Amino acid sequence: MLIDQATSEPIKNVFKIGWETIILNIPTLSTAITLLLLLNIASFMNLMLLNIVLVIFSGILVVSAQIYIGRTFYEAVGMNDFASTIREATVMDFFKKHIGVATGSYIAWITLFILPILVIVLFLPQGAEPTTEDIDNFLLAFIPFIVIMLIVLYVQPLVQANVIVSNTFKEGFRAVMTIFSKKVWTKAFTRRYFSYLTRFGLIIFATLFLLGLVIGFTGLSAIDIKSEIVQMSMAILNTILSFLFMIITAIFIMLADKIAEPLVSE
Repeated sequence: MLIDQATSEPIKNVFKIGWETIILNIPTLSTAITLLLLLNIASFMNLMLLNIVLVIFSGILVVSAQIYIGRTFYEAVGMNDFASTIREATVMDFFKKHIGVATGSYIAWITLFILPILVIVLFLPQGAEPTTEDIDNFLLAFIPFIVIMLIVLYVQPLVQANVIVSNTFKEGFRAVMTIFSKKVWTKAFTRRYFSYLTRFGLIIFATLFLLGLVIGFTGLSAIDIKSEIVQMSMAILNTILSFLFMIITAIFIMLADKIAEPLVSE
């Protein structure tokens, strides 16, 4: 299987196979990105409810595409098999084939993230204007929330791998809830998984750091971000980069799960 072959040099192969995925079917990828751009541009309208719906729908489509790419990689016998499937893929394959699983998992992730925030908000004083002490208590209440979110981010690839191999809305929702399962946490504390995530994270951090330096040295940081044209341009660039990064993470997620799995049985 391709995924077994890729574990020999996982970090190198994440970017190699990710890049191959991008260039194998540029017309389909361009169309998919264009559709997402149109949704994001439409979300700039001054209609709050519609904007929220468009943002959520766009997010679900991206997750659906991630599932398609990740699953294709997971099931491919070899690179030729993977390349053939990606080369023949259509926009409908990306956005519709796994839309049920994507929707189920998206709702589950939103539920996990929003519930803690609602609990904190419910304990805030109601009615009167908050005092400095109230604000301090509110910020302190967020510290454990932030710690929990960091832990969730650490195990998220393993949970999302379960989502990718799911088949229905219900399975997609339940796959996210495997974040509470012993199997996921056992995988998360294997040495190879920790090493893999650390190396990948450092590469992403270094890339973002260099990007920040480029922005600083070229004077781009002085651009007026309140300008509608600038905001629109940033939204377009963000959509393109996010979609391309999603392709990389689809491969990264499945390799993360594969790397951790053998050590569970040892």
